[in-house]
Amino acid sequence: MFAWYRDAAVCYAFLSDVPTLPAPSLRSEGSPFRSSVWFTRGWTLQELIAPARLVFFSQTWELLGTKASLAGLVEEITSIPVSVLTGCARGPHRSLDECSVAQRMSWAANRQATKVEDQAYSLLGIFDIQMPTLYGEGERAFRRLQEEILRRIPDQTIFAWGPVYPDAFPKLATSSGPDNKVTEAKTTPKDLDLPSSEPRIRYMFTTSGSSPILAQSPRDFTGAGKVVSVPYTHFVDLLTRYWPISPQEYTSTPHGIRTSLPLLPLATCLPPAEASFEVKDAQRVRWYLAVLACEQSGFPGHLLACVCHVAAPEQPVNVLHRGALRLPGQLGSYARDFGIVRLASLNEPWLVQLRVHTVFLDHPSRALPTSFMQRIQDARSASADSECHEPETVAFALPTWCQDALSAQGYAASLEGPSEGGEGESAGGGSYRLVLTRAPALQPPSTTTATNTTNPESELESDRGRWSIAADFSYEWMEGLGLDGLCILAAVRVHYISGTGTGKGEGVWDRHTKHLEWTHVNSLWPSPGWHCRLMSERLELVVGHLDPNRDDSDPDTVTLELGVQLASAFCYHIYADIISEPPAE
Repeated sequence: MFAWYRDAAVCYAFLSDVPTLPAPSLRSEGSPFRSSVWFTRGWTLQELIAPARLVFFSQTWELLGTKASLAGLVEEITSIPVSVLTGCARGPHRSLDECSVAQRMSWAANRQATKVEDQAYSLLGIFDIQMPTLYGEGERAFRRLQEEILRRIPDQTIFAWGPVYPDAFPKLATSSGPDNKVTEAKTTPKDLDLPSSEPRIRYMFTTSGSSPILAQSPRDFTGAGKVVSVPYTHFVDLLTRYWPISPQEYTSTPHGIRTSLPLLPLATCLPPAEASFEVKDAQRVRWYLAVLACEQSGFPGHLLACVCHVAAPEQPVNVLHRGALRLPGQLGSYARDFGIVRLASLNEPWLVQLRVHTVFLDHPSRALPTSFMQRIQDARSASADSECHEPETVAFALPTWCQDALSAQGYAASLEGPSEGGEGESAGGGSYRLVLTRAPALQPPSTTTATNTTNPESELESDRGRWSIAADFSYEWMEGLGLDGLCILAAVRVHYISGTGTGKGEGVWDRHTKHLEWTHVNSLWPSPGWHCRLMSERLELVVGHLDPNRDDSDPDTVTLELGVQLASAFCYHIYADIISEPPAE
């Protein structure tokens, strides 16, 4: 299709949602021309770029203007340079092929396609790529497109997707100059021993927002319109003083795409006091900056680098994953993750640690249903974008099927809550109490049973041996993660009904409380959004030692599996199951 439009003498664009307007009205803010759906469709990108002559018509088939006459306005709408729209020899990009991969991807970032595969197929002509269309492959179409681009176009801006950290990196110390402006300090070995009184900037690196090195969709390139490629010969000249750089190659293997990248260990450019890593990842991964042959057009000479990590210790096959530099969010808002940083300088002493490593870009994982996860993500995003800055309330529910399964085992299950300021309430909100009650089998009914049912002594006798398990569920929003991280807590205790009190139901609480904790964090890798897997643990509870008529040396035990599972945006289902139970009374 791109070739058809390119070779046509003239192409016509019918804008069905734009009335006939004079040229000044077309250019006004909020005009129908600016908001036309034609500029938001995936396939119309090549219809806009490819033709040498393109004429716009209104909904009544009256002339609105040509691509050449409206080029400045179209650039404002689409961010496509006039030089690309008109094919003129002026401007920084004289032709489509001189624009970086990231720039071309950014033009499609906010465009929609009816089929997810068309997000990739509509860009084939933009990159002059030939590949078969396989409807039904879903997001893998965009992955195939990127793999073809790697084979055809020597441009590393394909890795520079996502938000760029706003400050030069690293920025270890600041000082006020004569004009009282904050100036960036040079990194020297002396800086590593600055007194603790000096102001420092703390960097937090996380894998919870990890993702593959390659983007998932054109949307990931939003804001990448200023990322330009650095000529590879110049890139080699910049880095060969530290380590020999060879031409880039990408080879497909069963382990993924094998390539070599210049990697800079994060530990060498940040002293321990400056960096914070997720505790669970401290010994599991090694952190690097993958230095790329690209920069932002507004910051010439400052190469971009991708925050990434590989498994530790070193493996025969080192699969490179993308990490993030995280700016903590406030309560009720999302944290901000930056996968790309702008290097402060190429004259820093820690650059001597730069090495070229052979790494693998992993194959995409098996496609999973995303509609449920997308609904959850949309709901949480809408909550974060609302004007209310209070953290959302999380609810817990006990599914009916779980109650029925416990009932079949001889346990009555009930869920109470949320409490209002109760003992179990956490910083996140009110707590819920799950109660599992088990009663011993009673004697078969007899002719005297009816006369005993109203006897308090008989009621107390039937209570003897009864016990229950109480699990108090609460939650806390994780510090620094805003609505992107939730900690779910459960406190489990046993209650024994002794039958020795003055009224039914009196008993003794076990002094020992078992505590469970699950963390649920929004992740972008290996699958996007919030996972809906069951998070559970097994507990062994002693249930017979509280009976005053029992021998403490021979207590009964029960194994309880307890867990939670995401059910909707702000609700979790509670799962409970008795794996083993004490002997029958």
